Amino acid sequence: MSDFTTSQIRDTNPSPYDQIFLVTQETVNKAFRRMWAIADPSSPLVTFNYKSHGQHLGGDLDAPQIELNVYGQNNVQLYYHLKFLTGQMELYIDPDSDDTKVFSLVDWDIVFPVVIGSETYKPGDSEYSEHAAKFDGFPNGTFSIAKLFIAASSISGGATFDQKRSYFGGLDWDNQPGELKENFGMFISKWINTMSDKKENILGYSVVGSDPSEINGVAPTFVPTSIDHYNYPWIEPGSSSTSGQDGLDQNAFCYLTMADFTKPPEIAGLTYSGPFVDKDNGATFCMNSNIFWDTWLLPLLQEINMQTMVNPDTPYLAFANDSGAVYVSCEYHIGNNDSNVSASDSTFAWTRSIDGDGKPSWTWSSSIPPATNEVVDENRVWTVSSSETSQSNTTLTFDEGGKKISIVGQNTFHFEFHDEASWGGGSGGFTATTDWHLNFAIGEVNDGGLQITRIPDPEGVSASTTTGTEFIYGFYHEDTFIDYCENVDSSLSYYFDSNISWITNSLISALQNQNQLVLPGNGVFLMENARFNKRGDLLVDLLYNGTPAPPSPHAKNVQHNIYAGYVKNPKEGVPETQKWLPEKWAKLPARAALASVKSKEPSPVKSIKATIPRG
Repeated sequence: MSDFTTSQIRDTNPSPYDQIFLVTQETVNKAFRRMWAIADPSSPLVTFNYKSHGQHLGGDLDAPQIELNVYGQNNVQLYYHLKFLTGQMELYIDPDSDDTKVFSLVDWDIVFPVVIGSETYKPGDSEYSEHAAKFDGFPNGTFSIAKLFIAASSISGGATFDQKRSYFGGLDWDNQPGELKENFGMFISKWINTMSDKKENILGYSVVGSDPSEINGVAPTFVPTSIDHYNYPWIEPGSSSTSGQDGLDQNAFCYLTMADFTKPPEIAGLTYSGPFVDKDNGATFCMNSNIFWDTWLLPLLQEINMQTMVNPDTPYLAFANDSGAVYVSCEYHIGNNDSNVSASDSTFAWTRSIDGDGKPSWTWSSSIPPATNEVVDENRVWTVSSSETSQSNTTLTFDEGGKKISIVGQNTFHFEFHDEASWGGGSGGFTATTDWHLNFAIGEVNDGGLQITRIPDPEGVSASTTTGTEFIYGFYHEDTFIDYCENVDSSLSYYFDSNISWITNSLISALQNQNQLVLPGNGVFLMENARFNKRGDLLVDLLYNGTPAPPSPHAKNVQHNIYAGYVKNPKEGVPETQKWLPEKWAKLPARAALASVKSKEPSPVKSIKATIPRG
C-alpha cells in the first residue's frame, strides 16, 4: 500500500463526530469550474458588467476558486478568488471632480477572506421544494435541508478584500487614489450581492433529519441531525511535520455531522489523526465505528446469536411397563422458541475487545445450565440419570483495509446418561461441536450508494459443520449421533438461507442514501471503494458526479456533447442532478432485490432416542 493508504487505514479517526464528508480544495474548485462552465453567459459567474453615475466596470470572468485556511479559521475560513479573463474599468479618482481613470482588468485576481454561512430550510419554507428536488430517495417533507454558503455580508465592502493576496495585473494598488479604491469596492459589493441573490455562492446542501425514522426506517441513526464545518489540513504521511499549510489543494473542507440528535461539540473542529483525502482521492465519507457497529449493526446481528444456540431441554427418561428397560431421549431445540425472549435482550449483546494493535472485534458467549433428569425403579435398585449441557460463542471481525465482515460461531453440546443398578451399570452419550460461519461484504451499486450482502459459500462448502464423539455402553439406539449432527447442520443452514431476510434486507437498504450531499453545480457524489480502517470506521471514496463541463466553456457558436462518457440513469424519477451517470457506474450491479421476510417459526424439540435394557 502507498504511504497515504497505509496512514488512512491505520490512523484516521472521525471522533467526536458520527459521520464526516471531506472534500479537497481541488475538488471544490473543480465543482465551481463545472458550475461556471455550464452557467448562462449572463450569469455573474461568467460576466461582470456594472455601470453607475458615469463609472463602469465590466469583463469576462474565469471560474471562481477557493483557498482553504486551516489556521486561524475561526476568523477566516477560506479565501475566495474573483478572477478576470478580460475587462476594463473606468472609475472616478477624486470626489471633487469628474476626473476618471481607465484600467485593464486582464488577469486581475481579487481575493476575499470569508466565513461560511449556513441556513436550514424546513418543510413549508418558501425555498424548500426547490432544494428538496436535489435529493433522491427521501420522502418529500420528512427532512430539512442544510445549506452552506459563502456569506455575502462577510466580504462586502472594498476594504475587505485581501490586498496582499490579490493581483492587480501589475498595477501598484497601494498608490491608487482612495476615491478610486472606494468606488472599486462599491462595484465588487454589487457583484457579491448579485452572486448571493442568484444562489451561486453555494458550497453544498445536505439532508438534516427532523424525523430520522421517516427518512431511513432501516437505520434512522445514520441520518444527520446537525452539521458543522471545518477545514482539515493535509500533512504528508511519514512527514516529521505536525502542522499543515494554508492553501494546499489536498486540504479538505469538512461537513461534520452528528446523528440521532446527539449534541455536537461546543467548538466545531476535527483533531488531525491522519489523511482522509489526497490528490487522487478528492472526497471521502467516513462513518464512525460507534454508530456503524455499536448503534446499528451489532444490535441487528444479536438475532444470529439467539437463533444459532443449541438449547438443551429436559432429557426424557421413563421405565418400560415391565421395568425391563428405560427409554432415554436427548431433547434439544435450535434457536429461540420462547415468545418472552427477544433478540434485543442484553443476554445476546456483543462484547467489544481491542487487540494489541488497537483493532476491535466483538464476541458473544453463553453457557446454559445443565438440563437434568433421573428415574428410579419401584424397588429402588435401579437408577438412571441423564444430563445435557450447551456452550455457544460467536466472534465478529472485519478486514482492516477491506470490505469483508465475518461472523463465526461454535456450539458444543454434551449429552450423557448413567445407568446404576445392583447388577452393574454403565454410561453413554455424545459430545458434538458445531462450527458455522456467515460472511458479508460492502459493495457499491449503480445507484451511487452502498449495500451489504451475504457472500455465498463456494460449491460444496456448508455454512455449518458438526463433528464429535459418541460413547455407547449397554443400550440400543433408535437414533444415532449422526442424526444429531445432520439435524443441527440442516437447521442452521436453513435458518441462514431462509430466515435472516429481515437482517439482509436491512443490510441492503441502510446505506442507500449516504451519498446525498450536493456540491456547487448541483453535482452529487457516487460511492466507491468502501473499506474499514483499523478502528472499524467505514471509509468510502466519493466520486463527484457533477454535470460534465464542455471542453471550451462559453465559446460562441460551438456545440458540445457534455455527456460524452456518461450514460442515462435507468432509474426513473430521479432528480436532474442524477439523470446521467459515468459509464463505469452503469456496469456496477444493481441494488439487490429485497427478499420476502419469513419469520422464524418456534424451533421444534428434537430427540435422539435410546433404550437401556435391564441387566
